[in-house]
Amino acid sequence: MINQRASVSFLKLISKILGQMMNQTTNISKQQFWQHFFYNSAIFGLIIFTFLLLELIFLVH
Repeated sequence: MINQRASVSFLKLISKILGQMMNQTTNISKQQFWQHFFYNSAIFGLIIFTFLLLELIFLVH
C-alpha cells in the first residue's frame, strides 16, 4: 500500500520535472539547452537511483 502510493507520487514528480524541462527548452538557446539537459538528466538519474534503492529496501522487507 505504502509502496504503491510512493510509486504514484514518484511518477507525478517525473512528469513535473519533464514538464519543466519542456518549458525551459522553448525559450533558450541551443547551448543553454544542452547545459539544462545535462543538469536535469543528472538530477533525474539521481532521483531514479534513489527510487530504485527504496524499491529494493521495500522488497527486502
